[in-house]
Amino acid sequence: MDLGTILLGGGGGLAVLLTLLQISKIQINPWSAIAKVIGNALNADVRSQLTGMQNQLTALENDNKRQDNERLEDKAITARGEVIQFADEVRREVRHSEENFNRIFDYIKFYKNYCREHPDFENDKAVTSIAIIEKVYHECMMENKFL
Repeated sequence: MDLGTILLGGGGGLAVLLTLLQISKIQINPWSAIAKVIGNALNADVRSQLTGMQNQLTALENDNKRQDNERLEDKAITARGEVIQFADEVRREVRHSEENFNRIFDYIKFYKNYCREHPDFENDKAVTSIAIIEKVYHECMMENKFL
């Protein structure tokens, strides 16, 4: 019996040939290729579902980023409102404690940072109010006029 008969004869001949090709230094990997084709066929539904889940996850991440941006903008609008209201009270000569000034300075800091990081946001609405608050705070510090 010669090698050709062994390799090609009977049902095991093809298996032996594929195994020899897999082991040989020739970079033909028939078992790997066959396994990949069979694996892809068996897992087509899972792969399709995985792709769909990845798309959903990307959409959720984008939606989450959008909502985070909306929340930050709402917070900036609230901070601006607090600053303007506080400045109105100061103009009406309503006295405030140093703690109230410190709280409003936290709003001012957040508002200024948000405006710097978001140049499209309308940020010129509180400039005068901030200047008034800073001026009155300085006066209160110098003359000890806090509530």
